[in-house]
Formats: sequence, C-alpha cells, structure tokens
Amino acid sequence: MAGKNAPVWQKRIETDAAQVLNSSTKAVKAILERRAELDRKGNHDIPLVVLAGEFHSIPSHTIHHVAVLNGLKNSGKKIAFGYEEEHNLLAQKFTKEMGRDPSLEEISALNKRDITGTLSLKTNLGFCGYYGADHTRAALFRFLLRHNIKSCFTDVSRPDSVLDASDPSTVESLRACFKHAVSDIDVESPEGVRVRNHHMVAASLDLARNSGARIVMLSCGDTHVAGSMQLDFSARHSLAAQFKHRGAAVMAMPIFTKYLSEDDIPPSRVLTSKERLYISELPRMVAAYDPDSDKPVRGRPATLRNRVDEATYTNALLARCGLKKETLSVGEYKKQQAQFKNEMRGIFKECEKIVAKAPAIVLT
Repeated sequence: MAGKNAPVWQKRIETDAAQVLNSSTKAVKAILERRAELDRKGNHDIPLVVLAGEFHSIPSHTIHHVAVLNGLKNSGKKIAFGYEEEHNLLAQKFTKEMGRDPSLEEISALNKRDITGTLSLKTNLGFCGYYGADHTRAALFRFLLRHNIKSCFTDVSRPDSVLDASDPSTVESLRACFKHAVSDIDVESPEGVRVRNHHMVAASLDLARNSGARIVMLSCGDTHVAGSMQLDFSARHSLAAQFKHRGAAVMAMPIFTKYLSEDDIPPSRVLTSKERLYISELPRMVAAYDPDSDKPVRGRPATLRNRVDEATYTNALLARCGLKKETLSVGEYKKQQAQFKNEMRGIFKECEKIVAKAPAIVLT
C-alpha cells in the first residue's frame, strides 16, 4: 500500500494492474472466439492477425501485449509476434559495429540465422534504447525469447525519419504504393504511413507462412490500425484494410488515449463488429527518459522519468497480472544488454569469417 506522500504512480499500481488484467482477459477471449469462428467456417489456413495498437511511451500498453500473448500461448494456439521496428536492424548494427556495410552474402548469412527472429530481438536488446517506455519494451522482448515465440521486425528501413529508397524491401513497398521508388518521404506523413503499413502487412504475412502461426499479433502505433482523421491517415490504407485486401482475417485492437479516440477513426466499412475490439480503459501513465543518461527528456512530459521508476511500476503490474516470472529488474536489464551486445558482436564476426572462407564463384 503506497503511503500518503508516495508518487502518484505508486498510488495507482493496484488500480492500473486491475485494468490491464481485466482488459487483457477480455481481449484473449475475443481473439480465441474469432479464431474459433474462422475454423468453424472452414478457414483453418487463414491467419488471424491481431492489430495490437499502442502509444509507444505508455508501459501499460506493452504490459497488455504481454498479458494477451501469455493468454494466447496458454490456450495452446500457435502464435507469432510482429513489432514496428526496422526490418533490417541486423544489417544496420552490423554496419555500426564492423565499420562497413555488410555484403549481400553477409546479410544472407545473418538472415538465415535469424529465421525465428531471435537475433533481431537480441540485437535490439543489446544495442537499442528508446526514449519512451524502454524498460517495458525490454520485458516484452525477453518474454518472446523466454517462450520461443517466433517474431520479426516489420517496418521499412527509415534512417533519419525518411523512407530508405536504397533498401530493396522498402523499395518494393514504395513501388507497390506509388508504382516507383519515390524518395524523401517522411515516415510520419500520410504517404509514409501508407508505405509502412504495406511493408508491415507483407512482413507479418511472411511471418505467418514461415512460422505456421494461426494467430499473429502485430504491435504497432495506434494510428496504423484503422487510420486517423486528425493525422489524415485514411482507413483505406490502414493496416486493417491492407490485411483484409491480402486475404487475412483481422482483430483490430487500438488502445484509446488523448491522442486517439473512437471519434478520430475514419468512418468506413473496413471493420465489422466482430473484427474490432476498441480498448479505452487502460492506464495512461507515460514513461520517458534518455535510456543512456537516465535523465528526463526535455519536451516529453512523463510521470515515470527514469528507469528505476519505470521498472518498479512495470514489474508491479506484471506481478499483479500473474506474470511475476516476466519481471525484469534494472540489474537484469543491464546484464542482459551486455550479454546480447557481446553475443551479437561475435555473430557479426562469425558471419564475416564464413563469407570470407566461402569459395569464389567463377563465371564462365
């Protein structure tokens, strides 16, 4: 029980945990019912894609994902998980660590070793930090690793917040949307979001095929799910619409905050009542700090303003949602970060050696 002078986030732990547990229990039930309905109609081979919206800086949203994943895992259904991160993160970190771009052969060698998404997760945990809810994201990724849930990063390549017109996979989505590789598209523009949604759909469906998962959960920003009138993101180019166009079944789960409400979702006929579960009752506590200095970030209002506070809040919610084994202390986070950083540096060097020893192909 938090004392009278305790920070507001400590006073809210019990209430916030109850809201997450209640909402995630409803979500698991709705998802499993949707999967069962598809199976009754003979659509056994059609993947069900759960569009798990979030506001990236709110820990309760990510904890909700963990709770839903855990419920689906415990149901015995084969699941996989996609995350809104650059698909070529492995190659990017190879470049930074090795001081040069990887060759096509080295990229191929890395990708072959990452068919379950494990290396991408470890690379992210070892080298990447986020200004918003960094610790909770690490707890989510550790959950995926601990339970051997196949995963992939689904977003386009987007250095400097611009779509990368030199990346072959990003170019495929650019051409699919605009017939040619348009350059200098901002990632947050309506055009950029349309391309990113196309890429996330393609990557998620590949994940479903390669993993054999019957339920794929895709974590993404709320406005990707069904669009946003405020930001001029059309329903027609939303994830929900593009997945359905490609023949997948969907369960859209945006989480409403002050940045997105039901009234902000563009009116459309894309989603039926059985294909959506709008979530409005989750806590809205924001975590924001510099992941390296652990200091608050100017211009980013937050209640949880350092890693210790976020870890304490996140672990308390996880424990009260029956997920005590998934908690992650600050010490464990740092140990994990160092471990995966060293492991991935070794793998980058191994791939370099393997390619260097490969016999040259002589063209005749």
